[in-house]
Amino acid sequence: MEDNLDLDKNQELNRALLEFQVDNIEQTKKSVEVSRYEGGSRMISWVMKIFNIKEEKYANYILIFFALVAIYFSLYLVFGNNYTGYPNDIKIIPAV
Repeated sequence: MEDNLDLDKNQELNRALLEFQVDNIEQTKKSVEVSRYEGGSRMISWVMKIFNIKEEKYANYILIFFALVAIYFSLYLVFGNNYTGYPNDIKIIPAV
C-alpha cells in the first residue's frame, strides 16, 4: 500500500499528470490566441477571427460594408416597392 503513496514510483499517475499538463498547455495557447484581439470591440475581434484578418482597419471596413448593405436593403424594402393600390383589372362593386 505504501508503494501507491509514493508519487515518484507510480507510473500511471505520472502519465496522467503529464497528459493533463499537455492538455492544459494547449488550452492556454487557445485562450491566448482568442484574447490576442482585445484592443478593440468584440465585434471587430470576431470579424478578425472569422475572416482571418490581421489588421483592425480591414475589419472595420467589413463592418462598414455590412452596415451599408443592411441600410440599402431596408431602404429598398421601405421605398422600393412600387405598389400603387388596387390593380386596374379588379372592379370594386359599391355597396347598396
